[in-house]
Amino acid sequence: MPRPKMSIGQHGAIAFMRREGKWMAYCRIRCNDGRLRQLERTRASKLGAQMALEDACREIRERSFGSIDLNTRIEDLAQRYMRDVQSRRSTGTIQTYGTAVRHICKHLGAYTIQEATPARLQAFIDRIVRQSGADQAKSCKTVLNGMFGLSIREGALTHNPVGELERIEHIGKKGSDAIPLEDLHHVLCAIDDSPLAENDEADVFRFMAGTGLRAGEALGLCWDCVNFRNHVITVKRIAKRVKGKGMALEEHAKTEAGVRTISVPLHAMELLRARYDERQKHGRIEPGDLVFPSPLGGIRDVGLLDRHLRRVRARLGCEGLRITSHSFRKTCASILHRQGLSDLDVADYLGHSDVSTTQRVYIARGQKSEEAARMLDNAFALSSHN
Repeated sequence: MPRPKMSIGQHGAIAFMRREGKWMAYCRIRCNDGRLRQLERTRASKLGAQMALEDACREIRERSFGSIDLNTRIEDLAQRYMRDVQSRRSTGTIQTYGTAVRHICKHLGAYTIQEATPARLQAFIDRIVRQSGADQAKSCKTVLNGMFGLSIREGALTHNPVGELERIEHIGKKGSDAIPLEDLHHVLCAIDDSPLAENDEADVFRFMAGTGLRAGEALGLCWDCVNFRNHVITVKRIAKRVKGKGMALEEHAKTEAGVRTISVPLHAMELLRARYDERQKHGRIEPGDLVFPSPLGGIRDVGLLDRHLRRVRARLGCEGLRITSHSFRKTCASILHRQGLSDLDVADYLGHSDVSTTQRVYIARGQKSEEAARMLDNAFALSSHN
């Protein structure tokens, strides 16, 4: 009867050999590629050689396919997850995840994976909501979801307990509101007549309303991503504050769908052309120059953009609405929905990735960008006549 095949990471019996006054411990181990290899370690004592070989086998097993099992502590799982995502996330995201991991390790770190029940995780999330707010709780939930997803891939779990948790709601804090289409023209004109125009911020809000870009995407837009001939822009950079560095441009890493090329409405393209022509009067434009730089030529701070908008909010005439920079992106989405564009095509234009698998698989994306641009032009024309 043939000998049963060893599983990946399993090693055979350890044997010993005396060589040149020292002890050599050796065994065969089945590596992650399925091949059997002999592993050996030599030390002055027999016990030392055995311990060194066992450590080497353990290291190979962990490096090859992970050491995660039901008895792995949450603290160790968190550190392993952070090592795994380090090269696949932006600097800002890693910092956000790092803060979440500190909360997770503080409150859950001593538990093992099998002790991380949905009830225990829910109690932790509820505590973070109370102590640090919904945004921090959402970050913790995102990291936990990734951690237990890693556990599933490593074979320790078959089900992700984070999927059983309740949706996190903002308590006592209202998000931004979309601007009603009938009020949009008035709001944009009020911004044009406010200190925002003097600080060259009015164009940013007008452009965001016309394209649906995130504030960081608009402030990270450079001239090399503007194609006047084809009336399209490519969204691939984002302006954000990085701890220890200040404002920086990063390659867009929010979602895979965030990097996109979209058709731009005529009125928004005319805004870009006017800025380009004006900029040319003051010297040569380099491809990497920002479209919406700060007054000193650097990267604008997204936080300052909102702070300045709050100062003039009373002039905008939208009683009962919370207008932030994100309102202009929401307004663009509302216009496209109102004009009859499908949820999938709106998500595609805005760079969202939260559409169903069925939609992603059976509907070609990126085909309605020109239609979206036309709809936005029509809506802005209608708004200006109200």
